[in-house]
Amino acid sequence: MKPLIAGIVKELKAARSQKRKIEILQANDHPTFREFCAYWVNPHIKWLVPEGDPPYRPTEPHDAEEVLWGQVRKLYVFVEGGAPNLNPKRREKMFIDTLEMVHPDDAKMLLQLKDGKLKGLNEGIVREAFPGFLTY
Repeated sequence: MKPLIAGIVKELKAARSQKRKIEILQANDHPTFREFCAYWVNPHIKWLVPEGDPPYRPTEPHDAEEVLWGQVRKLYVFVEGGAPNLNPKRREKMFIDTLEMVHPDDAKMLLQLKDGKLKGLNEGIVREAFPGFLTY
């Protein structure tokens, strides 16, 4: 069973040293987690869903522990350049649907990510942990 991405993020935020953050990243190395980290640290990403918390109903935690692992590959739909012809209202509805299917902790974290309020990691640490991964 994979850990909650929000759990890994919490561990990264609590880590005091760059060395410890790199250890955490490498211990959780997975293509999906790397992709999530790219959304986290890429300064060029512009989210196309409104800032703030939309109205959504959190799911039951025990039903959604690994769901975000499968949803990360779909985050491109919510950022500039990802699905340019998608109707904005449809995009917002899809984002709410995502929030309602992932673990509540992951949903809160996604909202922070979208609003640029997710702290605890930077581009340099990701580049050091995963050399050659970030190519933008």
